[in-house]
Amino acid sequence: MKTYKEIAMEFAKAWNIRDSKYIEPLLKDDFRYSSQWVLTDIENKNDFLKYFDGKLKTIKQTKAIVFAEVGEYNNKYYLVISQILNGKINKVTLSINVEEGMIKSANMGLFPAPGNIKTLWVK
Repeated sequence: MKTYKEIAMEFAKAWNIRDSKYIEPLLKDDFRYSSQWVLTDIENKNDFLKYFDGKLKTIKQTKAIVFAEVGEYNNKYYLVISQILNGKINKVTLSINVEEGMIKSANMGLFPAPGNIKTLWVK
């Protein structure tokens, strides 16, 4: 069973390599995804993987500069997702909730503020 930190690193790897295979086996079937920029939540693993694969495909096709870093805030791990657009870096936070070694849910937003998260040096 992977640790919370290892799971966060796998999620970052999925973003950075642009391949959901790194998180697919770690998502619970009833995985739930929410975002402050999307009106309705995604309420299961399969629908999230379709959504996430579409997002990764768009990033690849447009050659957008998007990357994820694992960070820590108040003894919890988060991803800081960054996009460089028109010379400006925009950052958001992805919080991950882990239950019994599996990802139960994830939320994209601005809390905690990406600037407050101490990113880790991960090889």
